[in-house]
Amino acid sequence: MSPPPYLLLTPLLNSDLLRGRGGANYASGGSGILDITRNGTIALRKQVQLFAETKATILRAGLVDRASLDDLLARSLFLISTGGNDFDAFDNDVPMSQAPEFIAGMVADYLKYINELYKLGARRLALLNIVPVGCLPSQRAITANGECDPSGNSISQMFNALLRSEIAKAVVTSMPRLKYSVASLYNTYSDMIANPALAGLREVKRGCCGSGKFNGEVACTVASSLCVNRDEYLFWDMVHGTQAAYRWAVHAFFYGPTRDAEPINLAQLMQEPSSMATATYSSI
Repeated sequence: MSPPPYLLLTPLLNSDLLRGRGGANYASGGSGILDITRNGTIALRKQVQLFAETKATILRAGLVDRASLDDLLARSLFLISTGGNDFDAFDNDVPMSQAPEFIAGMVADYLKYINELYKLGARRLALLNIVPVGCLPSQRAITANGECDPSGNSISQMFNALLRSEIAKAVVTSMPRLKYSVASLYNTYSDMIANPALAGLREVKRGCCGSGKFNGEVACTVASSLCVNRDEYLFWDMVHGTQAAYRWAVHAFFYGPTRDAEPINLAQLMQEPSSMATATYSSI
């Protein structure tokens, strides 16, 4: 199960966190890497700040000493899935001609926040890359033939390739003890679209819930059209995957080849590295 939301921790769950018995989830719906994405959500910068505050609070509580906490953090899994919402900028004020510069800025910020987590003690990191955005029901709804939008997929590929290369460089130059895996939502979703039977799916173009073409023109509401069996669908609504799709993708992330997760899969990532007990940390 996912850890509980940090801002909704109950006294009991907060006690578990202060004693090092559980984690926390800093995710915020609609947020992104960039501060300007979806005003009112908790951007990645703030999420990292909240984690830093959490570590400081645990140390102040005095129930876990610094050495034990650092060892715990080194053995913990840090999972980040972000970036897709930042692409909304291409529907507003950023032309596709500026995609390389815009995406370079996204990745630079992303690596900066990952480095901050590293300085705070993160040593095991899983990153989910970006789905083929052009194949979302919301994008199929606006193409002439209802097929995937090539420009949307191209910006996903651009971001994913740059993230893959830049984190590999950063590990060598500034985060030598970081063990990481980049899980490919792009490839797993592309595989399910090309061969739905792989994941036991029937429908990979329409959203289960929504309105308009492909249920991709109007967001899911109580008044929307709803499919009979969501487990047969790749997409729940105009932009989000179903639980069935994620279940198949996560299995690929854990046990698949480097095409699904690189440089190692999540099962390999979760193996205990011998260097963790002697890793050094920056205090906050």
